[in-house]
Amino acid sequence: MPCFWNTRFNPTPTGLMHLGHVYLCLVNQYEAHLHGGVFKVRFDDTHREWREFHTGPEKLAENAKQFLEEMAWLGIEPEEVCYQSEMLPTVHASLHRAAGYTPPREPLGYDQYAIALDGVAYYPYALPLVAEKVWMDVFTQQVDYLIRGIDLITEFSLYNYFVELLGLRRVQHVYLPRLTEGTGDLNYVDGIVSKTSARHTVAQYRAAGFTPPQVRELLAKACLVDPDGPWAITNVKRQPMVLVE
Repeated sequence: MPCFWNTRFNPTPTGLMHLGHVYLCLVNQYEAHLHGGVFKVRFDDTHREWREFHTGPEKLAENAKQFLEEMAWLGIEPEEVCYQSEMLPTVHASLHRAAGYTPPREPLGYDQYAIALDGVAYYPYALPLVAEKVWMDVFTQQVDYLIRGIDLITEFSLYNYFVELLGLRRVQHVYLPRLTEGTGDLNYVDGIVSKTSARHTVAQYRAAGFTPPQVRELLAKACLVDPDGPWAITNVKRQPMVLVE
């Protein structure tokens, strides 16, 4: 196990920041600082995202700015903030030198599937896009632990395939249960808290008069009472799935 953990939060700002985002930020920040690492934020504001979600680049930039403002309001302070669109030229050049990778002329859609090494699981991500993200995480940003939502676990085999293919060091993957909404409160019952639901956004809670401590208290209901503190990966109600390669 490394003596430090660099973590990252990699949102796609096609919508507003919601409580699921806040939860991931708090866990990533807590774990990074607990182990002497750095908490980083990287916005996926690439052209393929605004084309896929029919959101213009100006709206992505506006949403990313609001993410940062709301994170500051909540007391979440990343040590590093960057934008994927600004990194891509350097990433493409590095990947080309390392593995002969050539970026596609046109953005690839999510209808293109890649098959994992096990020959069973299919992933709705184009191969070059995953290679880019792996290179950004491991080579460019020096991330040690990926702490993400369980919905992204389908990337695990493919992610590690590219780590091996590109000769990069291994990272540990931690997949947290997704927050869901119940009747009158936030808990593990019904609908998933996400951008597409357009509910439980930070903006809505601020407009309703919630303070940052009250928002944190609401999210802490998804955690156990534990000496590690409410935001540790060992401290969620349903234990996270930790995968090590």
